[in-house]
Amino acid sequence: LDEGEFANDPETEIVLHSCLGGAFQGTNDFEEAERHYRAADELLTAHPIADPTARPRLDLDYADVLLSRGKHAEAEPRLRAVLAALTGESGDEDVLRARAHQQLATSRYNLGATDEGEPLRPTAAL
Repeated sequence: LDEGEFANDPETEIVLHSCLGGAFQGTNDFEEAERHYRAADELLTAHPIADPTARPRLDLDYADVLLSRGKHAEAEPRLRAVLAALTGESGDEDVLRARAHQQLATSRYNLGATDEGEPLRPTAAL
């Protein structure tokens, strides 16, 4: 991937970097996971794809790795963007929304803003 094998197919490269990010996250190699999510993020910004949940899913995965690395302040803007982007009523969006609320509540707690984190918890349980 780093050699530009998919330079003419950014959508495939986005998917591959996202999958690799998830794989490295699963092995607790958060630094490598973050590298792949960052690459997918840069590609998705430069080459938006048709799937309306692609950006929220990537932002959630990327934020999860950032939280795992203790980078709560970096994760929060992504999580807030996810919540702003998810305006539909589909079951898929409900799952993403609940996950974003959970991660944001965790982040607020870890940053010492328990007054902001507490109201997010019931929403995350939906």
